[in-house]
Amino acid sequence: MKILSRISLMADSKVPTDIEKKIRYFMLKCKRFVINEDMNLILIPIDSQEYKEIKAFLNENKRYFNNIFETFENKFDKKEMEQAQAFEMKINNICCGYDNTTSQEYFKTCCREGKLFIQQVKDYEVPPNELRKREVVFSDLYTFIITEKIMLEIKNNSMSNIKFRPVWQRRDIKIPIAYQIEVDELLPSLKELNNWITYACCPNCGKAVYDTNAIGPMYITKDILDNLYDFNATTEQFAELRARRFIVSRRVYDLFRSLGIKNLDFEPVILKE
Repeated sequence: MKILSRISLMADSKVPTDIEKKIRYFMLKCKRFVINEDMNLILIPIDSQEYKEIKAFLNENKRYFNNIFETFENKFDKKEMEQAQAFEMKINNICCGYDNTTSQEYFKTCCREGKLFIQQVKDYEVPPNELRKREVVFSDLYTFIITEKIMLEIKNNSMSNIKFRPVWQRRDIKIPIAYQIEVDELLPSLKELNNWITYACCPNCGKAVYDTNAIGPMYITKDILDNLYDFNATTEQFAELRARRFIVSRRVYDLFRSLGIKNLDFEPVILKE
């Protein structure tokens, strides 16, 4: 497995000549990692010497890179994918609800004085053309949305620990346009095992949500692996809209791959003793 950083060397504003020269130097030196020249965006292994030099440069010149963009992704080889027993489900496209909906409309907060939206209280609504024939998408509520076809495949294969919440379009509230997937039973806490960093914490009730931009894959123990269902979701919630991270079994992975679903990725979950 390789951990890659998707990082931009775009400065916040006009910078001194020596900083501009250094940026051009890194873009040339890292040419094989460049994925967008206009944004000075590269995708680079975090164990490479070039990455270490770039991070040192950015840390030394933080005043010019206050809004630095960096996310992480994990790259697994064919053998690792074949040997994996469980996977984190990831997706690289999103659908959006109606423009005039708000977080307050869909969620209730952690406590009376709280600011964290943690529990969905209303079914998701999406414009009819927003799904665009996509069979699995990620919503702007940070939830997985599937078509009726995929729901029926899951049911026909008797997948465990999954339930389906209807997704509607406003002009037709009789037949769901799609379904949001949820689980009946959540996983044990994984925050300490994975060293997840707190993103925000309610000062009144202490409820915390965690940073989505964690470095590296998700880890679980042998005991958790032995007790996984087909669909599993973390007890921990992430970022503003209380997203949960989904772990699925090899059965789910094989089914979705056999259906040829696009824009859906799977990363092996790593066993940690």
